[in-house]
Amino acid sequence: MWVRLRDMANLRAAQVKASKPKDFYASHWSDLSLAELEAFVGCRLSMEYAVVKRRLEQYFSAKSGFLFQSPGYRTVFTRIAFLQYGSFCMFAMRSLLKQTKLTQLYKVRPVLNSIVPKFQNNYSLQQDISLDDGMIPSKNRLSIKHTFSLSQSSGA
Repeated sequence: MWVRLRDMANLRAAQVKASKPKDFYASHWSDLSLAELEAFVGCRLSMEYAVVKRRLEQYFSAKSGFLFQSPGYRTVFTRIAFLQYGSFCMFAMRSLLKQTKLTQLYKVRPVLNSIVPKFQNNYSLQQDISLDDGMIPSKNRLSIKHTFSLSQSSGA
């Protein structure tokens, strides 16, 4: 999965660089390594779950003060590099996405196709099974929960 994401990011950057030579992020792109990709994903997850700010740029602010600083992010990436990686990281090419909009999960389908069989092969159900409320059909508005859980349970 990591190699695929890295290769897709590098390919997307090369395509943008060829089609738009003056694109700021593409013109400054150097091939993404696996270590940089893992650091990017780790920082992004941290931004979602640990340190919450209104805008991505605020994580890299040098403004002084206890409430404004998040110095850990600046030690890993510059703001420009982080935004650059974020603009090119994707699991599937946009040209393929237009053809495969069959489900709401079409953007992450390549990842699901690679990890779901690994989960099925490496995890065997024991006697007691617990269902989460997101797996039980209801009349709420978030249909993605039902689409994924029902499609996966019917195929297993």
